Amino acid sequence: MDNKKNSFLARYVDFASQITDAPLEFHSFLSIATVGAVLGRSRFISFGETQLYPNFYMIILAATAFHRKSTALGISQRTLAFANPTAILPSEFSQEKIQEILEKNPQGTFYYYEFKTLMGLLSKDYMMGCKGFLTELWDCNDEYMRATKTATVCIKNPCVSMLAATTSDWFLSSIKAGDIEGGFLNRFLFVYNDKKVRDDAFPPIANKQKRFALNEMLKNIYNDNIALDGGREMLLTPAAKKLYEQFYHSFVRAYNAISYLYRNLFTRVNIYTLKIAIVLQTCYEPAEVYINENVMAEAIQHSKWLMASLKNLCEGEITFTPAEKNEKAILRIIGQHPDITRTELLRKAHLDSQTFGRVIQTLLEKEQIIFNKKKLEGSQRETMVISLKKL
Repeated sequence: MDNKKNSFLARYVDFASQITDAPLEFHSFLSIATVGAVLGRSRFISFGETQLYPNFYMIILAATAFHRKSTALGISQRTLAFANPTAILPSEFSQEKIQEILEKNPQGTFYYYEFKTLMGLLSKDYMMGCKGFLTELWDCNDEYMRATKTATVCIKNPCVSMLAATTSDWFLSSIKAGDIEGGFLNRFLFVYNDKKVRDDAFPPIANKQKRFALNEMLKNIYNDNIALDGGREMLLTPAAKKLYEQFYHSFVRAYNAISYLYRNLFTRVNIYTLKIAIVLQTCYEPAEVYINENVMAEAIQHSKWLMASLKNLCEGEITFTPAEKNEKAILRIIGQHPDITRTELLRKAHLDSQTFGRVIQTLLEKEQIIFNKKKLEGSQRETMVISLKKL
């Protein structure tokens, strides 16, 4: 039997990809996070004085609603709810209420079908301090304590996940430099993809047998691990450890080469690599406590994909000033329409001529674009066109 092919992760992606045309990567990473949610503190990797548990803060990103982000997220939530109904935490709460809930049930998952709903909630005056609280929860410290005027909050052995979705346009237009520099967003994995597997006008009917089998598989994972007394420590084989160390050093070099404007969004990719490895090993060989080289290689491959896709998104889109936004918009249009005329570029840019002129001049000075004369199709005359400068 091929453990990987018959694992919960493979069956999850197979089921989800048949009923929605969302990008495959959404299902792949959500399947990992869903297993991590049911594992909670039952499995861990020792990391200095702390333990790394497979909880995930994750945001799936795509340009439009047609990429079925909410649909993909809903598959995860329904599967998790079947395995452990108490694992679903409320999306609307006050800081006092959620702390009260977590005192009684310290392991669970928040689902936000629109990430801006959570950010709006956290921006309210009465929620001051809650962002810091959620940031601290990610670390899964053995105990969280907070003294209030009337009582002392004590949450023992928390393990909280947070799975959300939003459009890349909203995320990039709303994010501020302070958000990136702070600790909250730095806890998240960002799964960005705009490539759908198909284009379904009407979603296919779900296969009930596959849905039932998937639910039972996750429930079995939950039941098999929830009883582990004190958790099961996962260890790395020497080959897996060497592979991770090589990845870590290459990750640090890549991180240092990323623009300081958004590099903090990548801060915990190396840690998530280990979390992913815990989930993969558990799904492929449930009784094995050693994470092998092949599993580590797959976890690293996931992380490299995450870094590449997020880097492309940030470099191409993320801005903190109107000037940066206009420059990147112009570069994106030229990239989509090589050898475009100035008139056509102005029309597509939706800028006034004065602003447009300043942006073009800035990009020329930065040596990011060039002007050329070229005979366009259907014309005998040479026309001045604009292209991206080749590096």
